[in-house]
Amino acid sequence: MKYEILQWDSEFFGFKIARIDNFTSQKDFEQLLEELKLQEVKLAYCIASPQNNKANETFSKFANLVDKKTTFYQKIEPKQYQLDSNIEIYNQNTLTPELIELALQSGEFSRFKVDKNFPAGSFEKLYTKWIENSVNKQFDDAVYVYKIENKIVGLLTLKDKQNIGTISLIGVDQSVRGQNIGSKLIQKTFYHYSQKNIFDIEVVTQLDNHLACKFYEKNNFKIKNIQNIYHLWL
Repeated sequence: MKYEILQWDSEFFGFKIARIDNFTSQKDFEQLLEELKLQEVKLAYCIASPQNNKANETFSKFANLVDKKTTFYQKIEPKQYQLDSNIEIYNQNTLTPELIELALQSGEFSRFKVDKNFPAGSFEKLYTKWIENSVNKQFDDAVYVYKIENKIVGLLTLKDKQNIGTISLIGVDQSVRGQNIGSKLIQKTFYHYSQKNIFDIEVVTQLDNHLACKFYEKNNFKIKNIQNIYHLWL
């Protein structure tokens, strides 16, 4: 398969979106683009390893590099973790303005925000839907919040994927950053998964999000892999 039509993305944004991560030559790629146009695809996500010079060279001629998707990982141990009493499970099915704002802040470097070709409001719509689906358990398995004086100022959503614990969203309000809240949420993550006998943890961020990368490195995560993601508008 040279391309895949992404059903969820297409339905959500209201136009056909495809993913490309396999072609043999630039000529083959150009023929592929013609086929996508016939299929009325408007946007293609083009995925390449940074080491794949041929793919990056070809993609860069036709598309914009919008994300260096970076997966961090850590193998944890079954041990006692220091937990902050300000962290609690969020079991309500309703969104709050604080949750939406934290979700938006967590996506500051998202390719859906970086790429200005999306219709206005697309990034906000996507991350609002993301936290909505996390709260109602359609997307994530657990949602934790960090509260100060009964106000939600930190957010953590978790999802199990094939015996790997993943951090889907993690965010701390700008007004309280620098108070080690993010690291406390990481400790909660480790505790949550150790209780489920899951010891491999992953989280995805953008390589250009230097603060996030330093944060994960400070909490002993290592880079597992990097993918270059290009957006090609047709």
